[in-house]
Amino acid sequence: MKGPVDQLFPPRPPEPAPECVTCADLARERAAANADGDYSRASDCNVRMREHGKHTGDHSPRSGGPVACQGR
Repeated sequence: MKGPVDQLFPPRPPEPAPECVTCADLARERAAANADGDYSRASDCNVRMREHGKHTGDHSPRSGGPVACQGR
C-alpha cells in the first residue's frame, strides 16, 4: 500500500429548486423514505432530483407559479 487512503464524505443531498413541483415531490418522498429507514429509496430520490432536468424561468417567489423543468 502506498500512503494513507483518503476517505471522502458522501455528497450532500440535493436541495429542491424553489417552486419546482418535481423537486418538492422528490424531497417529500425522500423525507418519508428516510423516516421509514429505507435509505436506498432515499438515495434514489436524490439521484432523481439531481437528474430530472434543468430549471428554467423565474425562480423567485414573485413569479406566482411553478418552475418549468426541461426533462432529460
